[in-house]
Amino acid sequence: MNGFWSSSDYFAFQHTFRYEDDSVSLDRFTIFEEQRTWQVYNWLLYFSKADIVGDLQRAGIHGIEVVEGFDVAPSDNATFGVVANA
Repeated sequence: MNGFWSSSDYFAFQHTFRYEDDSVSLDRFTIFEEQRTWQVYNWLLYFSKADIVGDLQRAGIHGIEVVEGFDVAPSDNATFGVVANA
């Protein structure tokens, strides 16, 4: 990964685990350096548009706008942004 994890020489392995029922994924990176081996766990929680809008409304936030088109190419799982006023 071009020196991202360490300025020393290393090997890095990435394993991705998806937990569809919980809308969560895990990227586990194992980094092997000459003197040590270590891991980084990167958990990602996915939200639907309805989940985010509902959470914001329940928190008393209004003026919510969902903005489409953050992907380079349209897809069924297109990314989106949310603009809200407190």
